[in-house]
Amino acid sequence: MWEREQWTDLEHIRSEAKIFLTRHNNRQEWKYRKTDLEATPHHKLPKNFEIGVDSLPITEGKVHFIRQVKGDGTISVLNEDFDVSESLAYEYVWATIDTKQEQLKVYYREKNTEEAGLIKIHEYKISEYIKIFE
Repeated sequence: MWEREQWTDLEHIRSEAKIFLTRHNNRQEWKYRKTDLEATPHHKLPKNFEIGVDSLPITEGKVHFIRQVKGDGTISVLNEDFDVSESLAYEYVWATIDTKQEQLKVYYREKNTEEAGLIKIHEYKISEYIKIFE
């Protein structure tokens, strides 16, 4: 949902909260499925298994964020501010980091439209080697 909700009174807020709660609970039902734990395959790592966190590669791909545009027309992604547009202050945008193209693309879906449109592209240089996804 990209539209900002406009509540009319306290009762409206309460009714919308119930709808939100129901939708949230329905999407979380996978957590509560009763599954036979014996039938679930078990995968264990060796006791001496270690991940070298300093040597994990960045893989080519996309990382998505939903951000609210601040009053000054910027968004914050990974502790960096990026200019979007003051005209979108307090609206929500979709920001995508494309590690292959080294870009941050910002999308916005206007009211009553089906798809979000690309509104801004920022250079997003990555100083590490980017592993090709195979």
